[in-house]
Amino acid sequence: MNKTLVLGSIMSAGVLASSVNAATIQTSQAFSGFSSESFNLNLLEKFDSSLGTLTGVNVHYTITSSGGLAQYDNEAGSATGSIDVSHGVTSSLNSGSTPLVNNGFSTSWSNLEIQSSESGVVLGANDGDGAGVQSTGSDYYEFSPAGGTLNTNSDIYTGAIGAYAGNSGEYLPVITVVTGQSLTTTADGAVSTGSSPSIVNGLLTITYTYDSVVAVPEPSSTALLGLGGMALILRRRRS
Repeated sequence: MNKTLVLGSIMSAGVLASSVNAATIQTSQAFSGFSSESFNLNLLEKFDSSLGTLTGVNVHYTITSSGGLAQYDNEAGSATGSIDVSHGVTSSLNSGSTPLVNNGFSTSWSNLEIQSSESGVVLGANDGDGAGVQSTGSDYYEFSPAGGTLNTNSDIYTGAIGAYAGNSGEYLPVITVVTGQSLTTTADGAVSTGSSPSIVNGLLTITYTYDSVVAVPEPSSTALLGLGGMALILRRRRS
């Protein structure tokens, strides 16, 4: 009679270790329109907390202005004295629920202005073209703003970054871009004025810095004893 006895079997095993990697991810939204408008940015995504631990938030805001016009027409019978013109496109970011405060406890995205100016302009005497702004003759002058671009970049206060974290596909509360046009004129004499707003284009980009935890398989020393399995077979024969 033959008997087969399986005494034991040891299978290989593994131990999982973890590795922390720093990473970044961005969300952004563009806008465009007249400098007298407000723009609601409602497509900025929160950081997806399932990716890891949020460690930093950076807000980068860019705005560009172009176009616009300031017009002047002398209504007096004699030439004007010096006319000085200062033009600016102003911009601010506002939010009731999304904290926009940097580590210096100040706001880096308020009262931004792109400025241009001209001084010493003299208009000729009224040429009889009628009241109001008439865009012809030596008594008329128009100022075209130079335009330009502003970039501002700052980290959100560390104690407030939790407001930027959420679930996948979740958006931040609306951040509003408020723009405006400022026009200051100093003129001697009776001058009619007119103006049209500049065009603004902008982009708001939020960069999330986070620590992601990655599982890394690591063989254990005991597992080396049982690669592929081990069996001990004892055979005994009785007659």
